[in-house]
Amino acid sequence: MPYGNFYYGKSGFLYKKMGGVGNRRNPSLGAICNQPQYIYNKYISGSGVGAVTVSNRRAQKIRASKCRQFCPVKTNVCDILPSITPYQICSPHPQFGGLYNNQQRRTPIVSSQQGNILWEGQSTSSLVTISTSSPIIANDGTIYIGYNVSEGDDPETPTSQYFTAFNSDGTAKWALQLDSGDINEQASSAIGPDGTNYFVATNDSDNFCYLYAITSSGNKKWRFALTSCYNTSASITIGTNGEIFVCGYNSSFESIIYAVSEYGYVLSGYPLTITSDSYPESVIVDGPAISSNGSTLYLCAYSYSGGNNGILYSINTITKSKIWEFDVDEGVPQSRPALSNDESIVYFTFNTSGGSQPNSLFAVYTSSGTTKWEYNTSSYNGTYDTFPQDSIAIGSDGTIYCVTNGGIVIDNNNNYGKLVAIDPSSGAEKWTYLFGVISETTGSFVDTSPVIGGDDTIYVGVEIYDVLSSDPGSPTSIYLTMYAITPEGQLKWKKITSSVNTSGGTVDIEYSTSPAIGLDGTIYIGVTHYTDSDLYVGYSKLYAIN
Repeated sequence: MPYGNFYYGKSGFLYKKMGGVGNRRNPSLGAICNQPQYIYNKYISGSGVGAVTVSNRRAQKIRASKCRQFCPVKTNVCDILPSITPYQICSPHPQFGGLYNNQQRRTPIVSSQQGNILWEGQSTSSLVTISTSSPIIANDGTIYIGYNVSEGDDPETPTSQYFTAFNSDGTAKWALQLDSGDINEQASSAIGPDGTNYFVATNDSDNFCYLYAITSSGNKKWRFALTSCYNTSASITIGTNGEIFVCGYNSSFESIIYAVSEYGYVLSGYPLTITSDSYPESVIVDGPAISSNGSTLYLCAYSYSGGNNGILYSINTITKSKIWEFDVDEGVPQSRPALSNDESIVYFTFNTSGGSQPNSLFAVYTSSGTTKWEYNTSSYNGTYDTFPQDSIAIGSDGTIYCVTNGGIVIDNNNNYGKLVAIDPSSGAEKWTYLFGVISETTGSFVDTSPVIGGDDTIYVGVEIYDVLSSDPGSPTSIYLTMYAITPEGQLKWKKITSSVNTSGGTVDIEYSTSPAIGLDGTIYIGVTHYTDSDLYVGYSKLYAIN
């Protein structure tokens, strides 16, 4: 079925789902609210001049007090997060990557232990509404998500775009329709400590990108034209100093990086045009990972001149220049970069063209742009397991968790989704968890990114499906299932959120977002239901699981 700019099937691999957002910080907070690790290490732990040693409980109270002082909206998020997050922000899930600009998709909040469905909130449109962004969660429990509405017979050309808000009980709060022609290309929003949401769209009429600032009550504060940006599917990321990073490409298919203030103007030295040493064109895949001091951006891009080629960029935000680039031939990066806990390594996944060569997870030294190790996916029936878009999450011990899709048994053509744990030191596989049951009439598919809770449980949304052995590419039934996997690779629980009989292929469902974790541990994930997948008629739902 078609989605976005590419096509893919339940057992096929030609697809591209862009998503993700960045972290929002108030530029006035300085080292107090944004960098409590500085306060903790220098003034509390006794490592600096004039430092004092205090108990951990006292340290938590000091950090919570600083959080309340500088987070404009008062919330008990300050009581829960300060002792364990390296950056103090005022929202439990302000970006696709969670609490961190390192894009590890890990939260200190312990999430669902049982997997009960609390509620499901449905979009009101009678037309198909495709979730274009993963849920972002504010400090008051409001969930924000974007939807495209298609009035014709082609969801690749949506006619309108809405940025919507749900209350924590699943009821609709408000929906803001974007200006005519503005369509979000599957990039999630970012939320600031004052509740302002930042959302990006592209417009095919004037070929500009537009950055929106939207209040928590659903009013448009401003809409800013990024005139050098021809298109973007990349996530918004907000830097340590409050700059809003928007990445895309210009009309010459060169990578573009904008940094915009919270008041809606371009900061000095931007936009940056980033060109590759090896390839004439490079299009940024998704939003950046950012070093903790804000001095370095890490970005994945690809060039399709003479074939697809992957690029990892390291960009200095002080000098506005490229530090190094890491090139991989004949393929496309599949994930935004993610930084290791000590920021010495940056990880990204890469799919080769055609599937006849190994697909890889790369570990690259941030200091030099050279390879530490390369993990290659498994091969069955002549093809290698592939990575979906945005497929990395990193545990508290540094373990890298990737989801893949591919075969598992010789002479069985069904696809199976897997969760793979990779050792950060060696790149060796620690374990693999297979979703579903191996048989000639069943399969599974993963098209969402994992998210990790405070106890290191990994949560993944998976499509489990039944097929006829004579036609493994056409599911007869689909069961959307949320899995909770322990860091040892054991099943904690699984829960079917929705299921359909495909009625000869005219009915379809899919997880259209990756999961996000709220302050109370509730998991939120979006689903698109196609009541007629030939005409693309249907609706979207948002599920809450705890």
